[in-house]
Amino acid sequence: TPTLPSPTPAAWEPAFYLIALDDGGQSGEEIGCGDSVLPVRIESEPGLDLTLLSIQRLLALDDQYYGESGLYNALYQSDLNVDSLTIEDDVATLRLTGQLMLGGVCDNPRVQAQLVRTLTHNPDVESAQVFINDVPLEDLLSGQ
Repeated sequence: TPTLPSPTPAAWEPAFYLIALDDGGQSGEEIGCGDSVLPVRIESEPGLDLTLLSIQRLLALDDQYYGESGLYNALYQSDLNVDSLTIEDDVATLRLTGQLMLGGVCDNPRVQAQLVRTLTHNPDVESAQVFINDVPLEDLLSGQ
């Protein structure tokens, strides 16, 4: 009897995450200030690291709102670049350089959610650590 090769799992679809303002968790995962964080799927490019591609696409967005979707980008005023991205033992560590600009206290959970959810969208990533200019994101957002 011939044996058929086991089906290879489909590659996961890369995405970055944006915010549905005042959505109360109706469209996605609820985060601070009554918003939801939602994935925006992107076209993958063969041979590229999909997690890195997703982060780079997120950081490249300069507009406050994404197209006609109405989704908010809390990182639109920031000028951040990827210094490194590593994934070890289910943990993604993202090191960014540049300037983080926030539009108010509600942007804190939005920025956190956008970066962390974009990283943990990868099925091989359970948790994420983000550093900006070698300072943990949590410290920057808490005002330390």
